[in-house]
Amino acid sequence: MKEAFLKEEGYLNSHFQGIDVNLPFGKGDSAMAIAGKIAALRKEAIDDTRSLLDGETPILLRCAQTLKNIKSQ
Repeated sequence: MKEAFLKEEGYLNSHFQGIDVNLPFGKGDSAMAIAGKIAALRKEAIDDTRSLLDGETPILLRCAQTLKNIKSQ
């Protein structure tokens, strides 16, 4: 369990640079600063998820096919 925790901690530290995912903004931040930090955090999360996938990932292809089938009904 400790090994899994350390692995996850290392992963978060290497993938979310400069933004604390648990508290992405501070008390004194302006509305624009908060919006910018939330946008950056979301972009990093999307980029991270995308990096875990490739065009040939079977689950991704199955999801795309399912969506295509639903759309054509």
